[in-house]
Amino acid sequence: MLIKSDHLPLYEQTFEFLRANLYLNDAADFSRDAMGRSRTYVSVLRYNGRQPSPEAYRNLHVYLQTCLSETSEPELYQCLEHYITKVQEALS
Repeated sequence: MLIKSDHLPLYEQTFEFLRANLYLNDAADFSRDAMGRSRTYVSVLRYNGRQPSPEAYRNLHVYLQTCLSETSEPELYQCLEHYITKVQEALS
């Protein structure tokens, strides 16, 4: 299920996708497991209206690649590829 929320920052879109597809439970998991940061990292980004650091996006890219390698369902695979591409674009 692709999250169509152009008004949300990329990290929020990716978080909503991962949460909706049960890859993680909450923003603390996303901060720690997907972005490699403290459990409050996403909360601080939201509060301050900031974007993740390039290193956090690189960690997210690796996490998405891991999810992709463990996915056999075609639609989910395609959605993960979409978010991987978006994160790569954010890093360039």
